[in-house]
Amino acid sequence: MPWPQCRRKDAVVLDHWFPGLARVDRAGGTAYANTLGGAVRTVFEFNAKTTRKFFIGMAGGKIWDISAAGAGVSLATGFASDVLGLCAVR
Repeated sequence: MPWPQCRRKDAVVLDHWFPGLARVDRAGGTAYANTLGGAVRTVFEFNAKTTRKFFIGMAGGKIWDISAAGAGVSLATGFASDVLGLCAVR
C-alpha cells in the first residue's frame, strides 16, 4: 500500500534501529551495519510469507542487505532516491 494511503492504525513502528551516515546502529549507539556508501535514509525488513529474507537499508543510491552485522552487501544500484515510502499491513 503506498504511503499516502496508510491510516494511523496501519503504521508499523521500527524501533531500536537508527539509520545514520553510512551505518545503522542499534539502541544505545552500538554499531550494527557499516560501509553503506552514504546517509541511510530508509530501513525496512523484507519478508516472504513466514520466512524473514532480508533486513534492508537504502543509502548512496543502493539497496543494501544488512541482515548480518558488519559490512553491508549491495543488492542493487542506480536509485535516484534513498527514500522509500511504504507501510506494512497485516
